[in-house]
Amino acid sequence: MTKMKKWLLTSFMTVALVVLSFANTVHITFAEGNTATLAIVGDSQKGIMLCPKEVAIQDGETAYSLLQKEMGNKVTAENTKYGPYIKGIDGLMAGATSGWTYEVNNQSPMVGADSYKLKAGDVVAYRYVVDWNNMSQETLQQVLDKLGTCKKQPDTEKPNTDKPDAPKPQEPTKVDVTKKVDEAIAKTAQKMMQDGIDGDWVMIGLTQSGQEVSKDVKSSYLQSLVERVEEKENKFSSTELARTILAVTAVEGDPTNIANNNLISKLYNFEKTESITDYIFSLIALDTKKYEVPANAKWNRDALIKGILKLQHTDGSWAYIGELEEPGNVDITGMALVALAPYQEQAEVKQSLEKAKQYLARVQTGKGGFLSGGVENANSVAQAVLGLAAAGIDPTSATYTKNNYNAFQNLLSYQLENGGFKWLPADTEENGMTTEQAMLALVQYKNFLTGKGSVYDWTKTSTNEGNKPTDESKQPINEQPKVEEPQKKTNEPSASNDENQSVQKDTKVENRYLPETGMSGRDIATSTALGVLCMTGAYVLWRRKAA
Repeated sequence: MTKMKKWLLTSFMTVALVVLSFANTVHITFAEGNTATLAIVGDSQKGIMLCPKEVAIQDGETAYSLLQKEMGNKVTAENTKYGPYIKGIDGLMAGATSGWTYEVNNQSPMVGADSYKLKAGDVVAYRYVVDWNNMSQETLQQVLDKLGTCKKQPDTEKPNTDKPDAPKPQEPTKVDVTKKVDEAIAKTAQKMMQDGIDGDWVMIGLTQSGQEVSKDVKSSYLQSLVERVEEKENKFSSTELARTILAVTAVEGDPTNIANNNLISKLYNFEKTESITDYIFSLIALDTKKYEVPANAKWNRDALIKGILKLQHTDGSWAYIGELEEPGNVDITGMALVALAPYQEQAEVKQSLEKAKQYLARVQTGKGGFLSGGVENANSVAQAVLGLAAAGIDPTSATYTKNNYNAFQNLLSYQLENGGFKWLPADTEENGMTTEQAMLALVQYKNFLTGKGSVYDWTKTSTNEGNKPTDESKQPINEQPKVEEPQKKTNEPSASNDENQSVQKDTKVENRYLPETGMSGRDIATSTALGVLCMTGAYVLWRRKAA
């Protein structure tokens, strides 16, 4: 009986050792298949910086280590006593009122990204917040659906090497072009009215298009702007304040007296005018009715012009961020052309605009369009047409025609039957932001054809008292105003789309790898100790049996 007990005890210990070893093996094996999904959403210019991507995770993987694993040195972080603070991802940096946040499964965790332990199947999204006081409540999927940038795109061509795959159209006459512009504007206006006026750029485009917008609609929209000013008052960014001035002007309001605020004086004395879009749209807003700006204002016209010129890249372009020696992008270059166009008589501005025009001609594709983030899209060609036409350059001229395709024809190729504009050639549905920008480009081109000037110029329609024009805009830049060094921050208008709104293919992780270990160090130590104990016990029992 005693021998039987010893045999059973030995067998039990041996089986226990085998089970422990097998459990550890199984744990490691199953850990190989654990994945989490990572997505990165930038501002309205960057767009979707990383489409949802499945990434293999190890035990103990955190939301922060997942980001580092995928993005590497593109993550800029600063160590604080609360853990790492993410200052930037792929060049998109946090600002005074903006920054990065993260969420897991559409929920905001109560701990830092470096402390949140991931589970298999988690969906981690890093999202850029432009204004902490006005955070989006949309889910990740709603953002993806809205931007529509994660669809697989066809291969894109390099600039100036594209071969059109459709028959080359005959060069239209000026009468044909004018008729096409009018038809396109009418279709887009009808689409906008049907969908409802839900944004400043929609209202600006409609009122400047020549299409009838009722006084009741304008009055109602003006009231919403009054409420906006009352609510935000001192919480505007410079670019947002400038856009609000444009909208107030579009609906026949007075930006010098709205909700007991003078938005014009707020703009030229704004403390944080520091990005390229701040300079551009502040200048455009001041020129809507040639508002007088005091000589001692923090941001007079000369200072804003200097700010824009200082940020021009060596290739003739502009961009939101990056070194001046790096390539810029088409979208912001078109915006800069609009702002600088009224000052072409100034030698320095004229030289700058010439470089910008050459840049646009150089990067235009063989189909008459323009690339952003390596992808040909409607937003970029709209901004190019808008900027060229504002500067008095015909976007259908030989300089901006490649293989018999000019920039205007390329823009019209994105218009759908319902009047809306799609963003990418392969898209089948309209994009709201693209339609806004296309409308402004169409109106600006019509103004070019009819000699009416900038789409943002209301000097000829002004009836308000006190909005006195000034000759300041015609004065050369002789003084040397102080221009603050711009910070790498974006306060972008909603009517622009940065080069980095690139389209990334939705890929799966092909090469999954084994984690360094399937168990924690404590688990391994425990398993090893039990194993040694089992073997020791078995050895002692067999020794006694032998004795």
